[in-house]
Parts: sequence; C-alpha cells; structure tokens
Amino acid sequence: MSFNSILKKYNLNDPALVLLGEIVRAADSHPAKPHPAGEGLRWVAFGFSALGLSDDEILEREFIVYDALYAECQRQVKQR
Repeated sequence: MSFNSILKKYNLNDPALVLLGEIVRAADSHPAKPHPAGEGLRWVAFGFSALGLSDDEILEREFIVYDALYAECQRQVKQR
C-alpha cells in the first residue's frame, strides 16, 4: 500500500503529511513533477539497503529519518 493510499484510507489531511506524501511518491516512483527532496530520500533508502541489515533493522533505523522529515515538513508548511 502506498503512503498516499494510507493517507486517503484514514482520511489524513494534515498538510505536513500531504507534503511528506509528495516526497515519498517522488522517491518511490517517477511523477511528472517530483518533489526535489524525493531524490535525497531515495538515496537514504538505497543507503540503508547497502548496509546489509535485516528488514527489521532497516525499519528501526529509518523511523528516525521519517520523524525528522515529517518535522521538516511541518516547519515548511508553517512557513507558507
């Protein structure tokens, strides 16, 4: 299930989550107008994979990355 599908399924319209969804979509696919942060997120994901960790270990470490990214999304939304 995609990040945007989860937002839609649970009716989550927090603007910071919507922005995060744009970034995740840009990292996971090739949208017509990708968010520039998507490429960085893709690199982070590939980097975690290259560490040779188990899926559980990768998830555990990625949580802090997504928490930080969400915090920055909140800050960006407030500045608009």
